[in-house]
Amino acid sequence: MKALSLGLVVVSLLAVLLKLFTYEYFFADDPTCGVALRAQPGLDNRRQFQSDDDLGGDVILVSDENDFPGGGAYRFIVSGGWLGLAVLTGGVLVATRRRGAR
Repeated sequence: MKALSLGLVVVSLLAVLLKLFTYEYFFADDPTCGVALRAQPGLDNRRQFQSDDDLGGDVILVSDENDFPGGGAYRFIVSGGWLGLAVLTGGVLVATRRRGAR
């Protein structure tokens, strides 16, 4: 049970960091889209750009035409999955603390 709790904490932290420090970008006139790493944390999930120059200093992590591998999982995590994972982790941690207190 301790390994499950630790695993959930790690996965939840990674999901929150993914939400805060990445975003999905796409171009107005091009089917290319992908995920970029931002310098400042933020809550926006998607950004539309006119060209590569608009990305500024953000680092492109994944880029592909039409859709990138893992796009559905990424959209699920950043749209609300991160919050569900955090709540689930909190519930498991509370349950293990209560079980250990008996």
